[in-house]
Amino acid sequence: LSERREVAMKRVESDSEEMVRYEALRALIAMRGAEAREACRLVLTARDRLTGLLAESAPEVRAEAARGLGVFAAEDDVAVLVATLEDPVPWVRVHAQLALMKIAGGEKAETPAQWKSWYERRYYERRR
Repeated sequence: LSERREVAMKRVESDSEEMVRYEALRALIAMRGAEAREACRLVLTARDRLTGLLAESAPEVRAEAARGLGVFAAEDDVAVLVATLEDPVPWVRVHAQLALMKIAGGEKAETPAQWKSWYERRYYERRR
């Protein structure tokens, strides 16, 4: 791991200050290339860690966590992103919506119920 990425990952995972974790998460997401994607994946795809980041009291951290999920565009994250559409902070909801649109290949739904319906249709089609 590069030194910069390693420091950022440690801060995201362990720093007691929410704003430090926020800045470290932003730094990881801003990195380019396979190494950066792997660093974000290590931090963001762990279910317990992801849930923790989306439950942070700082809206900046929740927004960056949703934005980070959009980088990976994995359908496994649809449920947690749909739940984030209920966040009390509008721009956290915007980041969740943008991440869902990336996962959906540009499609857009207006409500959490519509996103759930989209996901259920996709899941059903894949199982046929």
